[in-house]
Amino acid sequence: MDKNKCVWTESDDGWVTDCGRIFVLNDGTPAENEMRFCFSCGRPIEEEGSQELEFEDLPWEGDDAAEPEEA
Repeated sequence: MDKNKCVWTESDDGWVTDCGRIFVLNDGTPAENEMRFCFSCGRPIEEEGSQELEFEDLPWEGDDAAEPEEA
C-alpha cells in the first residue's frame, strides 16, 4: 500500500478505498468523473480493478441499430 495514494478498488458494492470507505458512482470510474483526490483522506486516487472497454466491447442500442451512412 502506497501511503501517498489512496487506492480505489471496484467491487459489486461500489469503489472500496484504502482508507476504509465505499463510494458509489452512478456512472463511470473515478477518473472518468474527473475525481483526483479521495473525499475521505485527501490523498490522490489510484484506481485498481477497473477495466477499460475496447470499442468492440461497447453495447449497441438494439439489434437493429442502423449502420452510419456514407457521405
